[in-house]
Amino acid sequence: MITSLFGKSKPFNFLILGFVLTVALLWSQLRYTEDTDFTFFSNTFFSAFLLFFCLWLLEFITYKNRLTQNNHFALFFFVCYLIGVMHLNIEPDAIWPLIFVVLAVRRILAFRTTVDFRQKIFDAAFWLTVGMFFNFWIILFFVLLYLALLDFNGAPSRLWLIPLIASFSVLFPVFAYCFLFDKIDHFTNFFTIDTTNYSVIWMNHKTFWFMVITFCMALFSLYFYVKKLKLKASNQKKTRQHIVVGYFISLAVYFLSHQVHPDVILLMIPFLSVLSVAFVEDYKKKLMLESYLFLILIGMIGLVFW
Repeated sequence: MITSLFGKSKPFNFLILGFVLTVALLWSQLRYTEDTDFTFFSNTFFSAFLLFFCLWLLEFITYKNRLTQNNHFALFFFVCYLIGVMHLNIEPDAIWPLIFVVLAVRRILAFRTTVDFRQKIFDAAFWLTVGMFFNFWIILFFVLLYLALLDFNGAPSRLWLIPLIASFSVLFPVFAYCFLFDKIDHFTNFFTIDTTNYSVIWMNHKTFWFMVITFCMALFSLYFYVKKLKLKASNQKKTRQHIVVGYFISLAVYFLSHQVHPDVILLMIPFLSVLSVAFVEDYKKKLMLESYLFLILIGMIGLVFW
């Protein structure tokens, strides 16, 4: 049933996944709060809207860059993994960094075409810099940006200065505002590195098992993902390689960040969702495939109720 439903790109899949996402988020939030007032419901539905927007961005990225074979399995995995972390009390503040990183990755993957190339570089750096105000370690995604520049543009050139200009266009107005209104401490706090939560000891048991399960799935899927790279054209191969690099950068961001906040774990999910599709597309036995997808869904739901 799952393979039949998400094995093809259908607009109806968005409605199903959006509904599941909203219900799962509402249910998980109700489990962890007693104040079910208007503010609670407005925050919950706004969070669901932001996550649905991320879902749409992921579909746009996979379609434009041909990361999947005209199916919605990446969206299915995206929703499954989101369900798996809903014990972390996901609120709008935790979703904004995810949105800015996905917007940046969308522009980075678009480097494979030379249309509006400078604008794409500027946009990617701009969104990453905005994301840094939520989590300083998002700066690591600039590695992905410059790697893509190196892959698609060759040796360093004046284009490499564009990310610095984009970052300056974000940082300078914010600094000027904080300086003029005597809020310079607010500006420095954006880039304060917290070293109190670098240990995995701070993970709760649900987060620990989510990380173990998804990392094993990533390694398992990576075998099929890399094997398929040999069959791709040069530009597509580079784009798919950037997804792998993005996943490991998001892991680095997680372990360097304040781990008790859910925004850091959300950054891994888009990359992991695309990687997870490789096995599903490569495996041909439908019954085993249905069982595999069903187990993932049940496993992620189980983390919420455990």
